[in-house]
Amino acid sequence: MHDIEFACENDIDTSRMYGTLNLYNCFKWGGWNVNLNENTHFYQCRGYTTENEGTASINAGETSVTIAHGLPETPKKITLTPVTSTEGRVLWVSEKNSTHFKVSIDSTYTSQIRFEWYAEI
Repeated sequence: MHDIEFACENDIDTSRMYGTLNLYNCFKWGGWNVNLNENTHFYQCRGYTTENEGTASINAGETSVTIAHGLPETPKKITLTPVTSTEGRVLWVSEKNSTHFKVSIDSTYTSQIRFEWYAEI
């Protein structure tokens, strides 16, 4: 399938599509009903966020934190980068869905553990 450039109005459903669909400079009007397959890629599409990032913390004595990722669907990739020392402990994404993801650490610590996160669909 060839790359396509067009203005998206309301619905996008590529779940039964074969091949790759690359959408460039697509503009979103209102709310989309989006049902995508793994071969659909958005580039510079205003109103459709494909990546987001931020910072978060796991508080002292806790083993996890839940973060709203702000993406229109479940992220395919989430990267975690510790800002403070984890002192040999392991951070990982223990759950994810279309609105949030949960970051866990393998044991509690006496101080807050801060990290940066990056998510993309």
